[in-house]
Amino acid sequence: LAHATKTPFFITVGFVRPHLPFDAPRRDWDLYNRSQLPLAEFDQLPDGAPPRSLNFYELPVYKDIPPYSIGNHLPEDLTRTLIHGYYASITYVDRLVGYIMDEVKSLGMYDDTIIMLASDHGYQLNDHGTWCKHSLYEKALRVPLMIKAPGFRPSRVQAMVENLDIYPTLLDLIEVQPPAHLQGESLVPLLRDARAQHKDAVFARYLDGDTVRFPEYAYSEYCSRTCTQIPACRASCATIHPTDRMLYNHTLDPFETASLHADGKHGAVANVMGRVLQQHRRDRERVLE
Repeated sequence: LAHATKTPFFITVGFVRPHLPFDAPRRDWDLYNRSQLPLAEFDQLPDGAPPRSLNFYELPVYKDIPPYSIGNHLPEDLTRTLIHGYYASITYVDRLVGYIMDEVKSLGMYDDTIIMLASDHGYQLNDHGTWCKHSLYEKALRVPLMIKAPGFRPSRVQAMVENLDIYPTLLDLIEVQPPAHLQGESLVPLLRDARAQHKDAVFARYLDGDTVRFPEYAYSEYCSRTCTQIPACRASCATIHPTDRMLYNHTLDPFETASLHADGKHGAVANVMGRVLQQHRRDRERVLE
């Protein structure tokens, strides 16, 4: 319709995969040799990390998945089967995205169309000994973000960005003034110059934990009590647990194998990041009020 009428259009396309269950066509499974797929680089609770930083409750709701926990991993054959399913699901979605790109190109609209690909979370494939998305670890938080827009050349951006930045970026690209209350920032300056400065810190939250990411470090704090629902979390998160915290140096420890929070050598870094996180929580509460 947009092609026929030559009018602006906006389409969102969501793919369930690679969410569980890992259900993909046989052709996508057949592309991989299960025995050769890489396993997690690190599959233990990190030294110095609180056990509550890991969750184990989503995967076992599916048939034939036995209980697992810290130090009690799934059998290797099942682990490889699940990783195989994840790869197949990713491949399936990749092909579906390709179908959309092919159609846009066949209509002669590709060059003039803004296209973004993003995800709402990452995924743990036995990383730190757990599965799915339920944590503040890098594997669960890091997502792909690809932007194709008219007038910009391809580049790879190293800056820290957030999904909050997607909406203001779209508005900027179509020259619409963003609402004043938005917390995100346009990524258009990074499209112009991949080396441009964007943000000094980015944030994420999962239930009873908050994290802040600096270029080198990731710091997380957990609420005074464990919670799983928003009303309960607002009450339990009025105070922060004194010791359930994590600090990782992603330059020296990219797989987050040991938390530095309690080693007595990184107090200054943790204090700075803690103050930034505290201010972020105050700002967030003002937006929610």
